[in-house]
Amino acid sequence: PLPRSPAPSPRRRRPAGSFLPTHLVKPKYLNKVFDIVDVEGKGTIKIRTLMKALGQVPKVGKLLDRGAEVTAADGDSAQGLMGDVFAALERDRKREVTRHELVEYFAWER
Repeated sequence: PLPRSPAPSPRRRRPAGSFLPTHLVKPKYLNKVFDIVDVEGKGTIKIRTLMKALGQVPKVGKLLDRGAEVTAADGDSAQGLMGDVFAALERDRKREVTRHELVEYFAWER
């Protein structure tokens, strides 16, 4: 059998006519989250560790909230996209990701 390739980026299509930003969470905040979770300084983090940190390290959740580019005021489609990101993270929780790949989880195509 052929080796499995890494999971594709979970980028989502932006709602038509949308004026939403290109990322659901600003990359600078995602970079701060990555730095907190990458305690060993390897340059990669396990998604499982990130998800655990969300529940155990209050600063991680606060950074994601502070960096959020979408809010409830942006409508259900934006909130649905954020839910899709966390569903993708949960599906891929055994993966290790780089800083760039983490930012890509929270991006969507124009």
